[in-house]
Amino acid sequence: MSRTPLITVIVPVYNILDYLPRCVYSITAQTYGNLEIILVDDGSTDGTGELCDRLGVSAYTIRKTEALPPRGIWRWKRQGGSMWGSWTVTTM
Repeated sequence: MSRTPLITVIVPVYNILDYLPRCVYSITAQTYGNLEIILVDDGSTDGTGELCDRLGVSAYTIRKTEALPPRGIWRWKRQGGSMWGSWTVTTM
């Protein structure tokens, strides 16, 4: 078990298929390694949700949830907030 605190990063996503890999890479490229990433898909229609599923298979803890029905940017925090496993939370 790691002695460094877990940091949770919540990322709301909506139709950002072309930008999501770079976003996730920018988080995982940090020197701090004890990270958990929660991708909250707000009803994407361009394949972003499927990419979130594929990104979930990695060395980092990456989880996806869907905001059903789509709720908009201000409500994703509650959805992602119910999943985090750390005391330290940030959003992108």
